[in-house]
Amino acid sequence: VAGADQVLADADGRCRRRYGVSAGGAAYLLRPDQHVCARWLTLDATRLRAALQTALPQ
Repeated sequence: VAGADQVLADADGRCRRRYGVSAGGAAYLLRPDQHVCARWLTLDATRLRAALQTALPQ
């Protein structure tokens, strides 16, 4: 999926604080307007693929 390979580097912890992520980390799927489409404490490709199929127009 085009654009799905982008990673947000959160060096100052701003996003971690905003979304309540623990120090252990998490993965979030965000829309451009910062709406949280999905979040995981542990991420796997199957769940990411399913969330992308739900979030993106067909």
